[in-house]
Amino acid sequence: MFLTVWKSKFYGAFRRLLDGVGMPVPHRSTAHPTHWLISTQVLNRAKVGEERTRKRLAKERAEAASKLHEKVRREKRELQACAKLQAFYRGHLGRKAARRWAVKRAELEAMNALMTASAITIERVFRGYMGRIAASVARMEMAEFISMIRLEEAQADEDEYWRTHGWARLKRNVMMFVRATFERKADVAEEDMKMIQSLTAAMDED
Repeated sequence: MFLTVWKSKFYGAFRRLLDGVGMPVPHRSTAHPTHWLISTQVLNRAKVGEERTRKRLAKERAEAASKLHEKVRREKRELQACAKLQAFYRGHLGRKAARRWAVKRAELEAMNALMTASAITIERVFRGYMGRIAASVARMEMAEFISMIRLEEAQADEDEYWRTHGWARLKRNVMMFVRATFERKADVAEEDMKMIQSLTAAMDED
């Protein structure tokens, strides 16, 4: 009976202690002489247990906070590392694209320069060819014009000479008449010779 009552009181006091309810201080005027001593020992043990529990919980909370802080710091470092890796990779891709575009742009510029130089050369050659043709035509026209002028001047000089030199003009006319007469006689003689040859040939055939 006494043991049952003591256990019930001990369990009740311990439960109230764990629940945060203060346990009343026992009085010396109890039914049993050792009741106060037992209660004091139980209370001291409960306090020791409570302090141990509080320290354990504080340690666990500190460990949990440290683990959480370490986890947050590790995640932060991972995010920073990911950002740096992405920045490095994007920079690598950008530099690669820039080099590729630089090579392409150099090729385009070289092709443009080559095409420009080719067009300029073709235009220069064509302009030279057309210039030479125009110069040749101009020289031919100039030569014809000069020749015509010289012929007209020579004809004018000749007319002026014959007009001012009557005796020479008469001598020229006589010579021309004589030459024309001899040429006409020669033509007649040649015709007569041809006629004689044809008659002779006809007589031979008979």
